[in-house]
Amino acid sequence: MPETLIGRERDQHLLGSLIDAAADRGAALVLAGDPGIGKTALLQWSATEAESRAALVVRATGIDADGPRFSGFTRAGVPLMAHADALTATHREALGVALGLAEGPPPATTTVAQGVLGLLRAASARGPVLLVADDVQRFDPASAEVLEFLAARLAGRRIGLLIGSRGGAGPAGLARHDLAPLDAPASETLLRARFPALAPDVRRRVLDEARGNPLALLELPAALSSSDGLPAALPLTARLRAVFAADVDRLPAETRDLLLLAALDATADLHVLRSAAGMPVLEKLAPAERERIVRIDEERHHLAFRHPLTRSAVIETSTAAQRRLAHRALAGALADHPDERARHLAASADQPDEEVSAQLEECADHLMHRGDAAGAVAALTRAGDLSPAPGDRGRRLAEAALIAARDTWQLDLARRLLDRVRDTPHGPSPALHAATAITMVNGDHDIDTVHRMLVSTGDSDSVLAEVCLFGGRPELFPPLEVILTRLTPGLRLQVATHYDPARRALPALAALDAAIASLHESTDPEDLLRIPAAAIYVDRLSGCREILRRQIAGPAAGRATVARITLWADAFWSGRWNEADRLSADSAAVCASTGAALWGQFANYQAALLAAARGRPSDVLAAGLIAWGRSRGARLAEVLGWHVRALAAIARQDYEQAYRNAAAISPPGELPPYQATALLVAFDLVEAAVHTGRYEEARAHVAAMRSHDLPLISPRLALLTHAAAGLAHDDAASFEQALAVPGAERWPFDRARVLLAQGSVAAARDLFEELGARPWAARLRPSLDALTPQELQIAELAAAGLTNKEIGSKLNLSPRTVSTHLYRLFPKLGVTSRAALRDALTALSQDGGA
Repeated sequence: MPETLIGRERDQHLLGSLIDAAADRGAALVLAGDPGIGKTALLQWSATEAESRAALVVRATGIDADGPRFSGFTRAGVPLMAHADALTATHREALGVALGLAEGPPPATTTVAQGVLGLLRAASARGPVLLVADDVQRFDPASAEVLEFLAARLAGRRIGLLIGSRGGAGPAGLARHDLAPLDAPASETLLRARFPALAPDVRRRVLDEARGNPLALLELPAALSSSDGLPAALPLTARLRAVFAADVDRLPAETRDLLLLAALDATADLHVLRSAAGMPVLEKLAPAERERIVRIDEERHHLAFRHPLTRSAVIETSTAAQRRLAHRALAGALADHPDERARHLAASADQPDEEVSAQLEECADHLMHRGDAAGAVAALTRAGDLSPAPGDRGRRLAEAALIAARDTWQLDLARRLLDRVRDTPHGPSPALHAATAITMVNGDHDIDTVHRMLVSTGDSDSVLAEVCLFGGRPELFPPLEVILTRLTPGLRLQVATHYDPARRALPALAALDAAIASLHESTDPEDLLRIPAAAIYVDRLSGCREILRRQIAGPAAGRATVARITLWADAFWSGRWNEADRLSADSAAVCASTGAALWGQFANYQAALLAAARGRPSDVLAAGLIAWGRSRGARLAEVLGWHVRALAAIARQDYEQAYRNAAAISPPGELPPYQATALLVAFDLVEAAVHTGRYEEARAHVAAMRSHDLPLISPRLALLTHAAAGLAHDDAASFEQALAVPGAERWPFDRARVLLAQGSVAAARDLFEELGARPWAARLRPSLDALTPQELQIAELAAAGLTNKEIGSKLNLSPRTVSTHLYRLFPKLGVTSRAALRDALTALSQDGGA
């Protein structure tokens, strides 16, 4: 059976019904649609489907409307002529010549048509026949006449006629099915299936530009693989160019000139187009409108290309001289649009011009505030190219390099721009130093080398702050402490809550809450990422979701990925694990495609932590984090790897391993400075300590959590601090206090773990199963096989009514050890109290231990 085509299930059902009808009494259908929409794929599917039902399939294909007579039926020759004995000699000879199987004088079209009809009828006497005619708009006139003749005479026979047509070509009077573009879900499914590693920004652009056109979805990724960013007009493969430029090439020259102006003009305003052309344009655009290449809305004075790739084709098929003249004309027509005017002036310039360079620099600033970092890079690069003075050229290119490295993650482009800056006389340049540092830490350089460079230049505060964060070692932070007062407000908040939240978060919370509340009004690109980052460890990301999603939808790959990484923390701790999975996969894809190795460690950490929580393999990623961090002096990467290993160990109940990894991050009784991850593993460490009999260490850590007022920082930290106290002190009241924290249900994974620690097995199991936390859920399914021999002895004695002291005396154990064993075995049996032990043991024994 032929495969199902993605997004074409309804179309395939329709065509399958046509094949059934044709086998019974004949049927015909014109499958119409735009170029690349998938007509040929569906026709091929239909042919394969018909053959699987024992039908004879005859194929005809349009090749060239100006080509040889009957060329459309050349492919039909062999299968049809197998039935030539049914024809008269005249028809047989005419068909042989028409189909290129014999030589002779040109036959009459009617004679050929009658011969083809006779052959189809002869074949249908032996079984169903399906004539598949593709690209009939390219049939030569004689082939088109034959098809018309057949279409009028096949009814009532076991013959199906299926025609693929662009623009309504084909015999009149037949049923028609217009093939629609793929819908958004099907388009994304197709793209992900064929290009699973495509970076999210490239995937989004392909989806936007393809507009459900399957050919475009399958061809564009190859044209958009460059790490230098996505151009305003997409480059086309030869196949796409042939499809989308074909209709344009047939237009009059004056119409093509107007289309080039329209393709280069971002305003799509007919007034601008008329001003640039210097004449009325509607009449000259009429041929393009009739061919459905453009749509014109006279009421709104708006022109739109029917498909974005037609616009790209118009630009690609023009010459450099034609484009320069068009840009010059548009610049003259856009006096009221300074940013667009600057862009067109730059594109039309052929020599340095400081006035144009200055306008482009101002345009880049506007683009940055609108979130178009890639546009700002292009504007600044062009401004540098057009700068007469070497100092201005170097400054502008350095700014372009910084935005390329920091915001769009066009790291290769940033390195090339930096090489140009170094070859140009320039003064002190913070942008140069910052861009250099970013490209270095994402290359082979270690953190200490980059840190020394930044400290020596002293003019790249935000990059220094990030290098200190990744370095994660106390000795790196003194230079940052010195400059705290000159940091931007957003960066100061991030330093307070992101770098050392145990000590600095509480005094900063009021300012952070106010900043989050006003974030929707901010136009500062830095604040839109730094303030959400400041919210991560103090559990305030829910107020930043909309802003982060807006950044993710933006065109700058770097900014979008930082936003994804930030939103992941909210998705994971809030229990939206499927969303978290997509976010980490997209982040990893962008980091891999752009070479952003540093941020790639965060993406790997997030994927690994989610895998650990779900009981999936995570240690390869954890080991990679640790190795990468050690090789570059980036302790944060090591810490993230230890966190993954700690959670994975708890999931499999290897508490000794969990304790060692958690203690490597945060020694018992300490919440070390400059190590925000210590807050994430605080409960892990206490749980692992209790399970390994390290009660003093557990209590010391609870004391540290309380001394730093963690419950006052956020409800989530209050939940975990009180629960840790319940574990360390075997105190039921602390568990009740934890679960009574307002809003604790907002963190279902943490809440489920607290319920488990408390002994509320059923409630914990429900939450774990809902999340997909398989190791924890499986642990809570009752089973005698899950008990060690000693645990089974203790359970039986406790079920018989013995106290912990009496059990300990019988088994030579301390009462506390007995208590610990009971704590471990209750969840394995699905009970929460000693009173339920007898019934549980009896029921499981009767079920054979399962």
